[in-house]
Amino acid sequence: MLARIKSTLPYDGSIDFVRENRCCGRDFNDRKLNDLYLFMNLCRDPSFAFKNENLEHLRLKLRDKIQTLLGTIGHHYTRGINRQELEFHRYDDKEYVERVWAKLEGDCDAVFAAYEGGCGLSEIINLPNMN
Repeated sequence: MLARIKSTLPYDGSIDFVRENRCCGRDFNDRKLNDLYLFMNLCRDPSFAFKNENLEHLRLKLRDKIQTLLGTIGHHYTRGINRQELEFHRYDDKEYVERVWAKLEGDCDAVFAAYEGGCGLSEIINLPNMN
């Protein structure tokens, strides 16, 4: 099960993009988020669950953090006409923009922290293999 998560959400894919770029106010190609969408689709499968309660809690936490980030992106980005990139909405209120950027940064950090907590070797090494 853990291997399935790591193959769907490899560190060097969407997770690294989220960690490095944090989506704040920049236009970006949303293909960089494909791993997150694949993971969310996988989470819809009722058989995709850990039997171990602690590991299942970590998986659900990761799912929730990804869902929050994708919701924030969906609310503040639009696909431009004839463009492959998502464009950050243009807001006149600079304070609001700063709050949105802070939320995006926080959401990105939360996804990365949940990934590290659930898939990071530092956490998993000490857990028995109970997928």
